[in-house]
Amino acid sequence: MKRLLLPLLAALLLPAPAPAQTAQTYPSTTAPTRLSGTVRDAAGQPLPGANVFVKGTFDGATTDSLGRFGFGTRATGTRPLVLSLLGYQPQEVPVALGRGAVAALVVKLKENRAQLGDVVVTAGAFE
Repeated sequence: MKRLLLPLLAALLLPAPAPAQTAQTYPSTTAPTRLSGTVRDAAGQPLPGANVFVKGTFDGATTDSLGRFGFGTRATGTRPLVLSLLGYQPQEVPVALGRGAVAALVVKLKENRAQLGDVVVTAGAFE
């Protein structure tokens, strides 16, 4: 009986070999594309805090205090670059990715006054 249980216990307790897994890799010829540029308003003033990302990916950044952005992506082909900021109309700019650096993009966003309404703050007594 002991002779039968020992191989059975060993088979149950020893881990089974894991199936071979293939790692998803990017082709060696596809280097990350580096996107950089500036987001400005219609008057040419920098817009800090604007969101910039490649549509359909998680690749993006927020502009700094001078309206500048920079980030890398492994996306390829012509993709929309989405720019948005509260109080401005969102904009999509097509960019060709997969060919190295895409630099010196200057995008101007138009104001969207209809997007925000008036805010009224009143004081009252608590009961």
